[in-house]
Amino acid sequence: MKAPRLIIGRRLLSKVVALAREAGPNECIGLLASRGPSGPVIGGCVLPSQDATPCQAEAEPVAIRAAVSDLLGRGLVPAGLWHSHGNSEVHHSFVDDETTRRFLPAMAERLFRRPRTAPLVPIVVSRDEAELPLRDGTYLRFALLGPAIPGSDARTRIAWTSTTIRMAARRSQPRAIRSPDRLRLVGGPVVLDLGLPEGHVLESRVVDRSPLRVARMWSLVVNTAGETHAEMLTLLDIQGRSVVQQRPCSIEVVGKGATRAAARGGRSS
Repeated sequence: MKAPRLIIGRRLLSKVVALAREAGPNECIGLLASRGPSGPVIGGCVLPSQDATPCQAEAEPVAIRAAVSDLLGRGLVPAGLWHSHGNSEVHHSFVDDETTRRFLPAMAERLFRRPRTAPLVPIVVSRDEAELPLRDGTYLRFALLGPAIPGSDARTRIAWTSTTIRMAARRSQPRAIRSPDRLRLVGGPVVLDLGLPEGHVLESRVVDRSPLRVARMWSLVVNTAGETHAEMLTLLDIQGRSVVQQRPCSIEVVGKGATRAAARGGRSS
């Protein structure tokens, strides 16, 4: 098994160190962000922190919510926290442990992954339902509804007018394509065409049946000397019960001009 490592963009790391130097001996704090569960940490922001001292810096929940909203608007998802230790040595203190465990689980929803136990191929569930497995372990379920029954909120039950399955020459990522008379579901090597009757209504929703979800998030510590330390938090959601595991990790800086070498023990200078 590969040792955990925080992969971070050179420009972002340089910006975080610059913010630490600007704060001087006082601590400062901010968010880390990525494009998704498997992407490197390439974005972030600084959080306003009142009464910052050489021993602590903490942001208000309102400021954190505003920062998360801004990141989402830029196509990023929160991936962790960074903070500075001023002129002091970089390490993860007991207070740092408490802070990450208090804030990060609430921001993990968009980073969760689910174990995949079946190939990503579409299937017909019934005469009026079909499913398309998605890459994150959830399913996109389609339900076919007939015309409304007068005087009620119910609808008549109808069926696909045709079902055709063929194997494609190449594997494909999951996708759904709808035309006026057909729903095409594509996944892996399978192409599933479902005929749509006249007067139909097609509904879709994401279904999550996985008993286990896993997310990885990061905590980065820097100081004015440019030293760094990182910890990885693994968040396990087991049938609604949360478990958090934490361990130091190495750091790999990527991007133009970066040295693609991981620092041992999660600390580098």
